[in-house]
Amino acid sequence: MNVAASVATGTYNLTVRASGSGVSDKTIALTLTVTAAPTISLSLSSAALSVAQWAAGNTTVTINRTNFTGTVNLTLEGAPAGVTGTFTPAAATGTTSTLAIQVGASVAAGVHNLTVRGTGDGVTAATTPLQLTVTVPASFTIEPIASPVTIAQGASGQVTITLVRTNFTGTVNLTLEGAPTGVTATFDPAAVTGSTSTLTLQLSATVTAGNHSLTVRGQAQGLTDRTVAFTLNVTATTQGNYSLTTTPSGTVSVQQKGASVNVTVNIVRTGGFSGSVALTVTGAPTGLTASLNPTNTTGNSSTLTLSATTAVPAGNVQLTIRGTATGLADQTVSLTISVTSAPAGTSITLNYSTCSADTKPIWLAVLDGIGGPWTRVTPAGDSYAFTVAQSQVGLTIVTSPSGGAFGVAVQYYSRTELSAVTSAELCPPVPTTKSVTATTSILDPTHTELISLGGGSGTASVAAPTATITGVQNGTFDLTGYARAMAVGGGDRVLVRRDINTTAITAGGSIGAMLDFAGSESSSPANATITLGNLAGGEQIIHGMFYQTGASCQAGTLYAGVLAGVTTSFAAYGVPTARQRASDYHGLSVSVLGGTSTSRTVLRYFQALTSHTVTLPSLIPALTPSVIAGPYKRLRFQFTRPTDLNGSVTVGYSDSGADRSVVIIATAAFLGGAAIDLSLPDYSGAAGWENGWAPVGSASVEWTATGSSATLTSPCSGGQFGSSTRTGTA
Repeated sequence: MNVAASVATGTYNLTVRASGSGVSDKTIALTLTVTAAPTISLSLSSAALSVAQWAAGNTTVTINRTNFTGTVNLTLEGAPAGVTGTFTPAAATGTTSTLAIQVGASVAAGVHNLTVRGTGDGVTAATTPLQLTVTVPASFTIEPIASPVTIAQGASGQVTITLVRTNFTGTVNLTLEGAPTGVTATFDPAAVTGSTSTLTLQLSATVTAGNHSLTVRGQAQGLTDRTVAFTLNVTATTQGNYSLTTTPSGTVSVQQKGASVNVTVNIVRTGGFSGSVALTVTGAPTGLTASLNPTNTTGNSSTLTLSATTAVPAGNVQLTIRGTATGLADQTVSLTISVTSAPAGTSITLNYSTCSADTKPIWLAVLDGIGGPWTRVTPAGDSYAFTVAQSQVGLTIVTSPSGGAFGVAVQYYSRTELSAVTSAELCPPVPTTKSVTATTSILDPTHTELISLGGGSGTASVAAPTATITGVQNGTFDLTGYARAMAVGGGDRVLVRRDINTTAITAGGSIGAMLDFAGSESSSPANATITLGNLAGGEQIIHGMFYQTGASCQAGTLYAGVLAGVTTSFAAYGVPTARQRASDYHGLSVSVLGGTSTSRTVLRYFQALTSHTVTLPSLIPALTPSVIAGPYKRLRFQFTRPTDLNGSVTVGYSDSGADRSVVIIATAAFLGGAAIDLSLPDYSGAAGWENGWAPVGSASVEWTATGSSATLTSPCSGGQFGSSTRTGTA
């Protein structure tokens, strides 16, 4: 049977008839079913692709089959030279295939009309158009720098860095490579979003004269680094000279067995001299200790630490401080030391009556002078009174913060420091606080608003636009608010509402008008690049920002706990200068985590947020505490602390359940020098001591050693506090 193409599909009832001469006709029924002819057609998931030169793009080919189950062979037609198309699979037995388009670097930019063809045995070939738009890929270059760049020793110079961009508007990060020792490079900006940056080269006086090959490197996410080389020609300057002075000058008073006294030895440099100066001190009799730190420096000062025993008669002693530098004449400065007699004992009273039961001592002992015995002090109620006469003193306080747990705190001071401790410092009074509410405008669901007021804080979000600010004190304070996206800086907003009288707000009451994070009351935060100095490599960086305002220097949190990852710089955010008062200060916190054994922190306070370098404190040197014999676990910590960790030192350890803990704190005035030797004393001779207060001798303990440094007296006067910690087990 032949069925013409014009026959409609469906079922037909036919009859086959047979006839012959002299016989009756015979018939039989026959059913004919007509079906559609086999066909194929093609469609694309993306009929228009945009692919950059030297890149690739994909589209999915869908094969529409009608009564055809055979193989469909796919080909790409009309592709210009340099464009290839690969089908996976090319011989399709199913209904889909993936077409991968690869565009070569030489393919002309513009629109190219291609055709996808499908063929199969017994069916008419099917085609579908594909429009390919070839674009030029994003890139940038750095224009050549005119060489040489000539700068004199001890001077500075600037170079303009110009970027040429092609289809690229992103950030280019600039760094300088190959700079010799003594050359400091600063890019303004270092993260370039425009076309130019200014490179400032600051040269010390000790940079080797002559030509130096330097390279500027530009880095942008997803693009190949670009570099440009230039020659720095350093010209020599005159050597210069120096002189010595002291602060204070003339006469310094030192007390027998009193606290050590520090004198600054100033190196006054002239004529560009920046060489190393070696310092010595002579004339000190037996019993008078005079030590310099450092003894050799390229800086402008050294610290002379003086202390006297009773072996030095009361009266005047003449010291000579001498400086020696290569190629220059020695310089000297004289200093008269007035030695005064040791004072009588100082009476000290420590009152713990305002403390909670968890923080009150269950045992207290005092040490009057290094090498002396520990003596228990019996209280009168919550008051402990005793007398100390030596310049270095110690306290041991045992507390029991919870049932069965004990803490042993050993504290070493100068006598002057201990006599200044007040009851308010032992247990500061807890201020009266309340909760207030603040309604906020919400930017979008990705943001959370952090509100700070009067020492309290609260949050708001799309789900809860009214923030409850808990822990608010009475007084007049500035409110700070920060709207933070999932990534800090991504559409963030900051606001400061001034001079809110919280005393006039009842508990649970509203602060007033809505906090407008979307309008003129707020703005985008200021931002700056913070570069980290003194990194050890491979450390995780976490940062946050506080904001201090008002006469009380009240702190509010803008954001905290932002992980910058393993990096050398990051973007910090704060209050724009136009919204600051003269008394406002930013507080930048940076934590650097070096695996599981080291960590370092910096709190830096400043007014305007600008790009700058934060130098991390030095690492506590690697150490292994030794175990001292005794009726309980006694660890001895011995190390030399870095010169920049010139504050207090804290060491401690606790058993695995933290049921028994030990902490030992020594102030800078007590320590005097860089050599650290701290251990838990043997209290066997002190009345009332119980060995069960400290970890048992066989216990495995986790220990920490921390050194600190500070260049501030208050967050609202600027400066920096740093600490460095090392941990381990013993």
